[in-house]
Amino acid sequence: MPLINLEGEREATTQNSEEYGKKIIDFLNLQGYHLEHDSNIEGIFQDKVFRNPKLDGNKKTVVEVKDTDLSLNNKDFLVEYGKYFMIYSREIFNLFIFAKKIVNINKWKKIFDLATQSEDEILSFYEDIKKCSSDKIDEYSIFKEFIIHTKIYQTTYDKLLQKIEQIKKDNIYDFEVDYLKDIEDLVYEPEILNSNLFIVKSFPDYIFKAKLKVNSFTSLWKNPFANSFVAFNGILYSIREFPENILSEYCDENTYNKFKFTNIDLESERRLVSQLIKSQIILNAFDNGFYYNRNKKSFYKPHFNLRIEKSKVKVEDEKSRVVSTVYIKDGNLNFVSHRAVKIEVTRIENEYYVLFNNYRLFTNDGKHLIMGEGAKKLNSKFAPTKAFNDAEKSKLFFLIKAMGSLRIGGSTQSKLDNSNPSTLKNQFVFEEVTFKMPCKSKKGEVFEENYDYEENVYSKISDYYDEE
Repeated sequence: MPLINLEGEREATTQNSEEYGKKIIDFLNLQGYHLEHDSNIEGIFQDKVFRNPKLDGNKKTVVEVKDTDLSLNNKDFLVEYGKYFMIYSREIFNLFIFAKKIVNINKWKKIFDLATQSEDEILSFYEDIKKCSSDKIDEYSIFKEFIIHTKIYQTTYDKLLQKIEQIKKDNIYDFEVDYLKDIEDLVYEPEILNSNLFIVKSFPDYIFKAKLKVNSFTSLWKNPFANSFVAFNGILYSIREFPENILSEYCDENTYNKFKFTNIDLESERRLVSQLIKSQIILNAFDNGFYYNRNKKSFYKPHFNLRIEKSKVKVEDEKSRVVSTVYIKDGNLNFVSHRAVKIEVTRIENEYYVLFNNYRLFTNDGKHLIMGEGAKKLNSKFAPTKAFNDAEKSKLFFLIKAMGSLRIGGSTQSKLDNSNPSTLKNQFVFEEVTFKMPCKSKKGEVFEENYDYEENVYSKISDYYDEE
């Protein structure tokens, strides 16, 4: 969440903490938040507890009121934030902190502002809290998640009054409208909803394997093709036959053999099975010219000809679509934005599933990824990619087809397989998980599928990326 400065540079008069807190309640009420608990009345640890069911479902939003100057060096604040973190580790919630003045606001931004975050500052803040806390705090990854769920407001009583009047005047947040008020537009006819989740319906007939040579794993792992194989307990596995150069360079050729997939215990060797599923998707994507980044668990199409602004891909029964865009600054290449697909293989209730999500990656030359702070700054400037309306869904399914072929097998099911007939027989077969709903809306999809919002709205900005 961001750090929001409602003050600008203007000085303001002061009010007592209780009045300041009342205006915070008014400010949040106008945005759909409903007060459930107040420490002024109930004497609880949290200053105030809200819910916004239309925005956050059942998740709580805790508000801390600091009618004072707030510093990152304040021991009481560090102890308090540590206590909130311990509560968050048991139950996820949002934390809003309202302060009259933030001391050294740039340092706060490096911790709480997603666009300017610094890993060093976050780690330093984490260590300061550990030193002050009487609780055992040792989950840094969860702590970073908590920071994302924390929003900091710098605002005085006077500025809150101005914002409240502005919101009322402009009717910015119309939370009086019920999302289901057009209930008469519901038609009680069944409707099938697609998803981005695919279940593994069947397994390969056989798998190839060979024992790795001593000390060969490190050199193998440095090669880009390594992701299409599975190294597990000193054995190299693949759903396809090993190329001769891989076999001779990295494996003991005398141990190379083909064995039935049914010999694998799906329960005890679930990690091996998950990696084999992923390796098949990687192999199919490689066949179709995609790169895979193991750190991001994502696929993207390289943009080789940088003189062409937009690179398009064509798949069967689909119109061509843009998969990458070149951005120029001062006549020189600035960066390339790539539509990407992120995957995750998981096991639920004795079944294996693959989850596909839209993603966005950036390269400095069409091939090599921009990582770290540079990527974060770029990503914050583009529209979110995770919405699953029809437009985003069609983009995702298009990319999956381009990676290895998503074949629609009828109105109620989709199958994911490789379009190469020679390897089709010996593969994992996936089927889309769909949901049958008892009713549907006569209005249909709110978003226009054929209108590319990203290209029409966000493509004009060309100077996002500056190396400092």
